[in-house]
Amino acid sequence: MTRFRCYRNHKSFAISSLSRICVGASFLRFAFLPLFLLCNASPANRVHTPIVFDSDAAYLVLMVAFSVSTGYVGTICMMFAPKTMPEGQSQVR
Repeated sequence: MTRFRCYRNHKSFAISSLSRICVGASFLRFAFLPLFLLCNASPANRVHTPIVFDSDAAYLVLMVAFSVSTGYVGTICMMFAPKTMPEGQSQVR
């Protein structure tokens, strides 16, 4: 359906490319998961993953970056979502 909207006119092509960017940015956040697994959390009970980041500062930097990306991607997606509605179906007052 997105491909159909891309070829109708230029405005829907821009919307389609922006939606791909939002989805791509959301999926790129999955890169934080292995990084968190390599941090120094519970080093005495480590069985499956090695500790690569010995410092708690690395964990804090990762957590701040994860928090900022969560807020940024969430805000961008919520601001972009109303633009994807057709003009006749939006509930603007």
